[in-house]
Amino acid sequence: MREDTKKYYIENMKYGFYKYYDKNTNVNKFTQDDINGYILYLQNKNIKDTTINIYLKALKTIIIFYKKKFWIDINITVMLVKEDKQQIEGYTDEEISVLLKKPNMKEVTFAEYRNWVCVNFLCCTGSRRSTVINIHKEDLDLENGYCKFRHTKNRKPLTVPITLSMVNILKEYIEYLPVDCPYLFPTVNKQKMKERGLTRAIEDYNKGRGIERTSIHAFRHWYAKKSVLNGVNIVQLQHLLGHSNLEILKHYVEMLTQDLNYKDIAQNPLESIKLETSKGKNINMKRK
Repeated sequence: MREDTKKYYIENMKYGFYKYYDKNTNVNKFTQDDINGYILYLQNKNIKDTTINIYLKALKTIIIFYKKKFWIDINITVMLVKEDKQQIEGYTDEEISVLLKKPNMKEVTFAEYRNWVCVNFLCCTGSRRSTVINIHKEDLDLENGYCKFRHTKNRKPLTVPITLSMVNILKEYIEYLPVDCPYLFPTVNKQKMKERGLTRAIEDYNKGRGIERTSIHAFRHWYAKKSVLNGVNIVQLQHLLGHSNLEILKHYVEMLTQDLNYKDIAQNPLESIKLETSKGKNINMKRK
């Protein structure tokens, strides 16, 4: 498993089940009453149903893993609790328009310029945070309008289309990247960005533009919603988002969309927003 995945299971057990059940107790003594009692324990702490299910999914996976390894021999079932479907809050079109406005190239710092390009990229591809920080310049095919994602959640390589406006943005942006840095979105010190570093960078960028919503994943929500509203079918969206399970994506889209009758001419979310563009002349940033 990836390090982030292992961390997910460890933290969910640490802050969930181990708070309820003595982790020094022989695991073969687990009973169905322990699982049911754990659910009641979480509900009595007024934890949201969605969070309870996150804890339960982690516990269920671990128990299945132990059984496959023949480390335990118990017959228990971990059932998820029913949860109310909630509308996922992505960015509004108005917020996106503010974030996509090109900065003044005579005054902009590299960090702000990089963040602006990154926001455009997130709107164009709906990619995950972990994917973005692992993109190399060589992963781009700007002649044909594609980008290869070498780091995906399901570990399957993914190639996604990028639009003409994104291609033009990237062509200009790459001119300012250091030759000896392979990453598309590096730190100012030419190092690979960490996930928390990208989170802070987007947070600073958004707040600097007066947008209080700062979630990177919310760009993915906006991308998914706009794609469906603009006519992209569920199978196409499954590929674009890199989802291996179509049922998960259906549930995801149901929470995102309220009006599926609206269609725009341009299908790509970035192209459906009118950008305020400039020719980018008289740039005084240092080129490589």
